[in-house]
Amino acid sequence: MSETKQLPLQVQDREEVLKNDDGVEWRDGERPDYSRTNNFLAKERQFNHAEGSLNQIAHNLVRTFEMEASFKTNTQQWLS
Repeated sequence: MSETKQLPLQVQDREEVLKNDDGVEWRDGERPDYSRTNNFLAKERQFNHAEGSLNQIAHNLVRTFEMEASFKTNTQQWLS
């Protein structure tokens, strides 16, 4: 098991959070699609944080918070 998988869900990759969305009340009724954003980020990112580093944890938490604030209508379902 990788070190990242041992971390709480909210600080894992945003895609992992999206995979675990049973019962989530999404704005517009469906989970957001970040595929275009992920493709752009893969090409344009300036930093590749080491797995499990504080920088990666902060990066993932901010991405999760942005997703939840933008797309989850029930704040009780937020993880961040």
